[in-house]
Amino acid sequence: MVWALGLLVMAAACTTGTDQGSASEPGAEPPESSPPQTSPPEEEVPGGDEGSLPGGPVGAEALLELEGRLAVTTGDQLAVMNPSGSEREVVSDPEVGAATQPTWSLDGTFLAWALTDPARPEIERLTIETGERVQVPTGPSPPIYLQWHDDSTRLGFLQNDVANGGLTLRTVEEGGRAVVVSRGAPLYFSWHPETAALVTHVFADGVDIIDVTPVQGPSPLFEPELAFTAPAWIDDSSVLAARPGSLVRIDVDTGRTTELADLASGTEFVLDPTRRLVAYVVPDSDIRSIGRSYAVPTDAVPTEINDGFGARQIVPGQQALRILDLESGADVVVDLATPLAWEWSPDGSRLAILAPSTFGQERLRWYVWQRGAEGGPLGGGIVAASSGFVPSEVDRTVYLPFFAQYAQSHTRWSPGGEALAFAGTINESSGVFVHVFGVTPQSVLVGDGDFVTWSRVDVTSGGRTSPA
Repeated sequence: MVWALGLLVMAAACTTGTDQGSASEPGAEPPESSPPQTSPPEEEVPGGDEGSLPGGPVGAEALLELEGRLAVTTGDQLAVMNPSGSEREVVSDPEVGAATQPTWSLDGTFLAWALTDPARPEIERLTIETGERVQVPTGPSPPIYLQWHDDSTRLGFLQNDVANGGLTLRTVEEGGRAVVVSRGAPLYFSWHPETAALVTHVFADGVDIIDVTPVQGPSPLFEPELAFTAPAWIDDSSVLAARPGSLVRIDVDTGRTTELADLASGTEFVLDPTRRLVAYVVPDSDIRSIGRSYAVPTDAVPTEINDGFGARQIVPGQQALRILDLESGADVVVDLATPLAWEWSPDGSRLAILAPSTFGQERLRWYVWQRGAEGGPLGGGIVAASSGFVPSEVDRTVYLPFFAQYAQSHTRWSPGGEALAFAGTINESSGVFVHVFGVTPQSVLVGDGDFVTWSRVDVTSGGRTSPA
C-alpha cells in the first residue's frame, strides 16, 4: 500500500515557529529533580467537571500515580522511564546500531526492539526485572514491525525482503532462531490468542491461517482482494477481516464468511482488547485519513459545533467513525469529523481518536470517546481531548500510517486507561507528552522523544537495564 501523508504532512508544513525536532539534544536527559512541564496554553483546552473522565489530583502531580512504564525513542536511542518522566534510563547501545520499533510483551516481562545496523540486523530483547539481554539475528535486513504473542514467549516480525522484493514475515520463540513463515506485500498479521497460529493478509495470497510450530500451511480463508488492513482474531475460531466495501467475520474451521458492516473506500478497523467492539470508517466518503489527501467537497456547507473541546466544523461528505458491538449488533456513529487514527483503551471502554483540532487548521488532538454504561445501550460520546499538537515526524511517517496494525502490538494508553502518551510539538515545546484526561488541564511534557509506547501492565525495573 502506498501512503501519501495527507493532513499530517500539511500539519508539519504549515506549522510556523515550531521546532519539529526534540526539545533538546537527542539523548539529553532532564534532571530527575525537574518536575514535568505543562505545555504553554495555545488555545482553549478541555477540562473541568463537565464532560470529563473521573478526576483526581490536579496538575502534573497526577502523573506520579500512573502505572506502567514508557518506552521512548529519541533519534537512534531507546530509553525507558516512568510516565512522569522520572527514572529515565537509556537501554540501547549506539555502538550496535540504532534502536527502533520498541515493543512491550503483553505481561510487561520483556521489551524488544530492532537494531538497524545493516551489517548485523538483530532483535534485542530485554528482561525488565533482571536486566538480561538476548540478541536474535534477523537475517538480511532489520525488522520494521514487531508483535508479541499474548503468552510473551513468541515474537513475530516483518522485514524487507531484499532478495525478492516485498516483505518477509518471520517468527522466533524463546531461545530459538528466526524462521520464515510468509512472504508478500502488503503483508499484515495477527497472533491467535492462545495457540501458535497466525492469520495473515497478503496481497498475493488473501487471508490465510499459518501454524508456526513447526511452520505449516497456509490454509486459505478467502482469495486475494484489493482491500487491505490487519486482520484480527475475535475468538479462537473466528477472524475479523476486510473485503472491498465490507467488514467480515470468518469461521476458520468452515471458511464461512459473514458480512458485518459496510466499509468506506479505506479498510482500516480496530478491534478492542476485549474483542467485542470494533471501530471502523463508515462509507459514503471520499476523504481518507493519513494515507490519502485531505480534501473537502467544494459544495460542502460546514456546520460548526462547540461541545467544550473547541469550536470545529462538521462537513457533509467527511468520513465518520462507527463503533459496532459484535455481541449485540448495536452500533453508534461518533460525532467527530475526519478521524485520522484510533486506538482502544486496555479495557475497551474508551477510544482515542486522532482528528483535526479545528477544521482547516494544522493542529490535531487525541479525542476520547467513552461508551455508555455497561449493560445498557452502546451510547457514549466524546468526553475529553488532549491539547492541540503536531505529531512528531517519526510518528507521522512510520507508525500512524499503519495504526490499525500497531493497535495490536503497541499502545499509547496507560494500563488503567485514564491517560494517553504521545510524541509531538505543542507551541515551541517538542517531545513526549502525557495527558491525564479530566485531571491535567493540558498535556504535560515529560521528556525528549519522537515515539512513545506504554507498557500494558504495571512494570518496574528490578535489575540493571543500561547496556553498559
